[in-house]
Order: sequence, then C-alpha cells, then structure tokens
Amino acid sequence: MKPEKAYLTITAVAYVYITVAAVSLWKLRSDPSSLYYWSAILLTPVSFWLWSVISWIGAEIFAHAKRE
Repeated sequence: MKPEKAYLTITAVAYVYITVAAVSLWKLRSDPSSLYYWSAILLTPVSFWLWSVISWIGAEIFAHAKRE
C-alpha cells in the first residue's frame, strides 16, 4: 500500500469513528446510565491508540539514541 493511500485510509477511518461516536453520544444524552457505558466503549480504542503512539515514539527515540 502506498503511503498516500494509507494516510487517506487512516484519516477516513478516524473521521468515521469520530462521527459515529458523536452521533451516538448525542442520541444517548437523555439516559445517563447508557451514556456512561457508551462513553467507556467509545473511549477504549482512543486509549489504546494513544498508548500505542506513545510507545512507538518512545521506541523511536530509544532506537535513534547515540551511544557513547
């Protein structure tokens, strides 16, 4: 896969996920108990994504560190 296609695919998936999350949270705002569980379900992938990005950045910094 070319980098341009990968970028567009990742961007499209991110926008679809954000749209689904926003619409579902907007429709569930009247019922606090279901809103709590939907928030947890929708934020779990975000937490994993942040964890993987931070881990990848740490690995890149460690891999490019100059040894003395």
